[in-house]
Amino acid sequence: MVQLPESRWASACAGVAWVTILAVPVACGGGGGPARDGGGAMADAPVGDVAPEEAGSSEGGIDAVAAEAGDAAVGEGVDAGNEASTTGPGCPAVQYVQTCGVPAQCGPVVQVKELVQSPPTGQGGTILPGLYFATAFIVYRNQAGGPLGTFQETMNLSGNSFSVNAYFDGFEDTPTSGTYVASGTMITRTPACPAGLSAFSDSYTATATSLTLYEPGETAGETDEIVLTKQ
Repeated sequence: MVQLPESRWASACAGVAWVTILAVPVACGGGGGPARDGGGAMADAPVGDVAPEEAGSSEGGIDAVAAEAGDAAVGEGVDAGNEASTTGPGCPAVQYVQTCGVPAQCGPVVQVKELVQSPPTGQGGTILPGLYFATAFIVYRNQAGGPLGTFQETMNLSGNSFSVNAYFDGFEDTPTSGTYVASGTMITRTPACPAGLSAFSDSYTATATSLTLYEPGETAGETDEIVLTKQ
């Protein structure tokens, strides 16, 4: 399994897909079945004394209700599809752009890969400001694991501030922004939005064109290598 950053940020809101099921009750009458009188008690409905015009009107009313229910269901389906495109598989993290100032852009979808070997060691370096897209995600393990999914991440660095949005298998992780400090081969990020998140440190390697982060994996002994390419 790949470590999802929400394990660090479990106290924050996470992206969830909602499905709404529309139920439209339809009341039917006529025939010899029971009907309610004005006081709510059950009374026998008259048989055979419904005028043709009334019968036609009744059928038209039922048809109208059914048609309305169908239209509502179609509309609900469209709404659900639109919602899934922003909270489920999809991009960008538009609902967080204003609140946490995270990038609206989305990087390419990359396949997470594994290597059964020791991870590289972070070399440090000067971190350049700019917009970065994740272009590789490698899990270093002691032994082969299960199948891995896909990953997207966009990070913006400006001064000592960072903001990032990420997707695992198309589902949105908690977008985050805050400040960072690089010292030696370690980068320490202190989230400010959403509130209540703790600072965390990872080793890194920076070049003129990329920033590579080495983060602890989900399982003991694993290390996740995220390669971010400067745009």
